[in-house]
Amino acid sequence: MKIPAWLIPLLFPMAVHANDVPAPVVAFDMPHGGCRLSVNSDGSGTLAYGALPALIRVKPGTFEPALLADQLRAVAVPLSEGKQTRPVGAVSFAAGEDLYWFSDTEWAQAQFLRALANLQAPLQPESARAVAVEKACREL
Repeated sequence: MKIPAWLIPLLFPMAVHANDVPAPVVAFDMPHGGCRLSVNSDGSGTLAYGALPALIRVKPGTFEPALLADQLRAVAVPLSEGKQTRPVGAVSFAAGEDLYWFSDTEWAQAQFLRALANLQAPLQPESARAVAVEKACREL
């Protein structure tokens, strides 16, 4: 049975994203609520910091999304397990899935620096918010 194209985003929201925008695969922040990297299916991503209204876009192909998700799944602990004290970083894999925690600050920092080395466009000095995101993520 062929599924109508208009129905696919409703049935598979993580597989298809509106307007051919790559679907999000994994997002993590370190510390929780701090620097946040969201990685898409094409290896692109965005960097943000807390509630600051600025995003820094990362080039497609910068990350291998499946590998990144596998690395995080290997070390992440579901919040619902409650077996550990709360580590410093948070991970989300899919909409509706539990929030996970992880503690590998060095690994997170390496991913933030990789993202910052592969920006889609150079940061403009007059964009104070984007510069603030860049500084916060670089200085984790």
